[in-house]
Amino acid sequence: MQLPASQRLVLMELAVTHAPKGEGAPVVFPSNQRLSKKCGTSDRNVRRIAAELVKLGLIHRRTSANGKRFRTNVDGVQVTYGFDLSPLLARKAEFAHLIAEREAAAKARRHALDLITISRRQVKEAIEWLTHHSVVSSNEINSRFRALIDNTPSRTGKGAVTPDLVDAWAQLTRDALSLFASQDQQALSVDEKSTTIEAFTVEESACDGQSVRHIELETTDLSNEVSKKEVPRASRSLRRDENEIDLKLVLAACPVVSNYQYPIRSAQDLVAAATYLLSWLGASKEVWLEGLSTIGAPLTAVATIYALQRLDDDVSQGANSISNPGGLLRSIIRGVAAGKVSLPIDLKRLCAKRIQ
Repeated sequence: MQLPASQRLVLMELAVTHAPKGEGAPVVFPSNQRLSKKCGTSDRNVRRIAAELVKLGLIHRRTSANGKRFRTNVDGVQVTYGFDLSPLLARKAEFAHLIAEREAAAKARRHALDLITISRRQVKEAIEWLTHHSVVSSNEINSRFRALIDNTPSRTGKGAVTPDLVDAWAQLTRDALSLFASQDQQALSVDEKSTTIEAFTVEESACDGQSVRHIELETTDLSNEVSKKEVPRASRSLRRDENEIDLKLVLAACPVVSNYQYPIRSAQDLVAAATYLLSWLGASKEVWLEGLSTIGAPLTAVATIYALQRLDDDVSQGANSISNPGGLLRSIIRGVAAGKVSLPIDLKRLCAKRIQ
């Protein structure tokens, strides 16, 4: 009802004063002095606010002959003079419906902002990667990104989050990830003599606008987690029958992928879904980049979804045996790169468990 704070305080005090004793109408009779003390205001303000509540139709007055508020017996019948709360109680169902609507709207707004936050993070990371490591321009994606940021309300504000805004962010995310997925195989290579990942990009010279080859080193601290001998070689080729992607098998074995809100019809869609679900797994960006540089985007996506499904099954069964989901994904990626893990076989095992 958007009542002022003063009216809400007095109305709340009248409500908590009521002590039902089997009488018909809920009538309360606190004095102005008691109400002013409880609400931290003057007697005059209490009288004014009470008159406003009566005018709004939230309470009725039951006035005695002398204007006092009290309870008495008249011919064996208990009679109370004061404020009648019946109009307020009569609207209980209406208020409950309004509260449910507002809570549902607030929940939907929070959910929409959560989706936008995930999209914004993914697009930002894709733009940063494309800016530093790709020959393809990301200016169009970046312009749309800035425009959507300007049109997105803050969490603390009251601006509406429309479905069109959420769809615009989702479309931008798909476009950015598609551009990212199309470039990752060509941009990253692993230096076999060190633990750094080299990104080779072609940029325009600041002097004369000519295209020149530029080598930029992005140091990824892998020395704390894997020795130099364990860094997989990018040149290793996997047998096609070893980890060939079967989209239907992935979707059947990993129902957790349904948390991605868009249909998955291709390997590119699978990569987009995996980047969306990566944060759910709690894995770091370095694990994802390691997968891109060793087994490629499609297999990294399958490994991510497979690891998330195993985590989901583990939690659902109450086992809680997977304490480090990011480490699980890293071990799967390295197992695939080393030829020790076959994702199709593991996915078929998951399907068999579900049938049992």
